[in-house]
Amino acid sequence: MYTHITKGFTIGQTLTRRILRTIIGIPGAIIDAGVAVLYPSESGQYADYWNECGLKYADGSNVNGVCRGVTGYVGDIAGAAIGGIVGSVVGGVCYIPDALGRTVCWVHDKVHDGFDKVANAIGNREFFKNLPVIRQPVYYLEKAWNVSVGTLGVAIASPFYAVSKAIEYFIPPLKTKLSDSALKVGGIVGGVIGTVASAIAWPVKHICNKAVSLFRSFRDKVRSAAAFVYAKTNENPSNDARSCIPPESVHSTEFRERVTRYKNSTTAELLCGPLRAPDLHEPLMNNNQQAAAQANDEPWLDPILLQPLEDPVIDPHGHTFSRSSISRWIREHHDCPVNRQALREDQLIPNRIAEDLVRMRIA
Repeated sequence: MYTHITKGFTIGQTLTRRILRTIIGIPGAIIDAGVAVLYPSESGQYADYWNECGLKYADGSNVNGVCRGVTGYVGDIAGAAIGGIVGSVVGGVCYIPDALGRTVCWVHDKVHDGFDKVANAIGNREFFKNLPVIRQPVYYLEKAWNVSVGTLGVAIASPFYAVSKAIEYFIPPLKTKLSDSALKVGGIVGGVIGTVASAIAWPVKHICNKAVSLFRSFRDKVRSAAAFVYAKTNENPSNDARSCIPPESVHSTEFRERVTRYKNSTTAELLCGPLRAPDLHEPLMNNNQQAAAQANDEPWLDPILLQPLEDPVIDPHGHTFSRSSISRWIREHHDCPVNRQALREDQLIPNRIAEDLVRMRIA
């Protein structure tokens, strides 16, 4: 909540001060213009009056003209008081839907990751070897099949399996044929039922994924807008080391880095992107695909930087990157640079094979 209130207070008072001091300063500017015309300076130049009577507001911005400065100060003080209070209230109110949205995203990620882990565990664990499972499930229905077989299928097959084991005990020639058949039939029945149910529920899952992606994108845009205001109004998102509030609870390192980056960029670059070189005629996606193709031909290269991999990690889509480059990319774009699928930093896992390949290549 601290970060919402802090940002709301800063943005509210910053914008309101500038708006009110401009509006309230208009009558003063008119008086200044009249004074400059009726009582010109010794040199007779209209601009001299503005230069001689220049003032500064509390934030360091210059204002020329005594009357404009005085009336502008009234607007500046009113804006700081009104905007700060209103901004803090708005920021505090926004915390509630933001917290709910982040909670929903957290639950969504846990369910999604847990579903994947369970599906892969069922496919690779020795306990489920006699069940009709898929060793390496990739698609949603494959994972649904594994989970259904390992849960519902086992539940259906359990009584028949127990009876089959009893029969096999009294009739040794049957060995495990009867019990294995019971497991397979029960697993198939459970898998079919669960997979059909999962297919019916797929639209709901798809809508949930899109809603989570939309919320994260919207939240990132709001944070970018806040960073833009900080950067272009010369506000510094510094954390007071003497405060009892943890620094990351006020301004995260990522937010401070974003403000710094925006300060070093022009407004045109932030809104429209950097200028393209004259010889670039293909969209960014094609360039990424070409980079990925080149990296596939030389698997020890990072697809983003086209440099040897350092601390290689692999994403759920099977693409390998240097940890530093992909982490920086995800913080800015929130997707995979190769196929543009949604990607989070906690989904990256070390790629030991690529690390060995790079080490062998260097050696």
